[in-house]
Amino acid sequence: MKVVITNFHSAANAGDLAILQVTIKQIRELFPGAEITVLANYPNEPALQSLGVQLVPSMWAQCGVNSAKSVLFQAAQFLLKWVGLLVMKYSSKGVKTSDRAAGTPLRKLFKTIIDADLVLACSGNQFYSTGRWGWPFPVNLSALWFAAISKRRMYILPQSIGPLKRAWERRALKCVYAKAKRVYLRDASSITLADEIGIPTVSTKYAPDPAFLLSPEPVNIAREYLQSLGADLSRPKLGVTVIARMGKALDQKVLDRYYQHLTQVLEKHTKETGAQVIVFTQVSGPSPLEDDRRPSRDLVRELVARGIPAFSAEGISEPPMLKALYGQMDVFLASRLHSGIFSTSMNVPTLFLGYLTKTKGMLRSLKIDAPVIDLAELEEDALASALKDIWAKQDLARVSLRRTIPEIVEASRLPLQEIQRDFEGGKA
Repeated sequence: MKVVITNFHSAANAGDLAILQVTIKQIRELFPGAEITVLANYPNEPALQSLGVQLVPSMWAQCGVNSAKSVLFQAAQFLLKWVGLLVMKYSSKGVKTSDRAAGTPLRKLFKTIIDADLVLACSGNQFYSTGRWGWPFPVNLSALWFAAISKRRMYILPQSIGPLKRAWERRALKCVYAKAKRVYLRDASSITLADEIGIPTVSTKYAPDPAFLLSPEPVNIAREYLQSLGADLSRPKLGVTVIARMGKALDQKVLDRYYQHLTQVLEKHTKETGAQVIVFTQVSGPSPLEDDRRPSRDLVRELVARGIPAFSAEGISEPPMLKALYGQMDVFLASRLHSGIFSTSMNVPTLFLGYLTKTKGMLRSLKIDAPVIDLAELEEDALASALKDIWAKQDLARVSLRRTIPEIVEASRLPLQEIQRDFEGGKA
């Protein structure tokens, strides 16, 4: 059996990597002996190569998206390669040409999808409006698009979709997702959008993000690491993740205000509570615009200069270790969605700083009573008040999470279990 996972972005993003790790583990449990291939945007990453799966450069990688190449160059490459896929599929001459070009990345992409028994769209948030012209939306959609026209058995693992600002993006996503056997969506906002754009309701279903299934490292290893940083385990600890600039995906004036307010609030809070601040790097690439390390370093440097006990955990990037470390925090302040998923699944009260629409929608769907502040609406007083409130009520929040999280974890297993039953002829 051949299983293809599409649209994997980067192992430098701990959330992405956690999703892929748990997805591969579950596939191996449910489909013993399956040959798993991942269409990856950055296939040469060592963390990916250690997973024991086949890696094929995605259309993103082949077109040079996120490279120094111009958007026009990328778009031209995409058109050429898309025509190449269609020629290989629809003409006998094209098939012979593809056989002679068996070693090329495009041929590998073609063969991977054509030969697949099961095509799974990786969980995440790949489909939302970006850039002036919507680039690289068509590139992100291309593997699923080709799987759809090739009549492959296709499922969409729990995703967020949107916001979608352009009519053509809505039509394109509807066209492709309508061909899937089942579309799993991980938040209320996405379910509403799917209904608006006309994705068949019979094929859409809610499911939590699979990162809830990630197993953490043992507690003692996490505690030893915190001690090695210089943290005092007997004192309260506030875990923090900081988001990078993200280029045109986020308003840079909003980011400036966010960095300023975050620093001010953390200084005030730690002086009032005696807490230590542990700053973690949830995302370290693959591009400089996505790399959280610089703003994280800047935050720690500024807090230390102000006399605040702040420590950088930049050296840790493995998802199981990050999850174990987050579990040692008294409260967590999450600017990265999956850092908040890691912390809440360890029963740590978490304040979310959200962007796009996915954070509020996901928490509402999960029925987790966690505060969320939109980055675009972030004000210092509101952030300080929310942090003070969750700190004061952390014991009650922890009790609530202990009741809620086990149900979420079990629900996170269902999509692939249902896919297995459906694939084998049972009722999903």
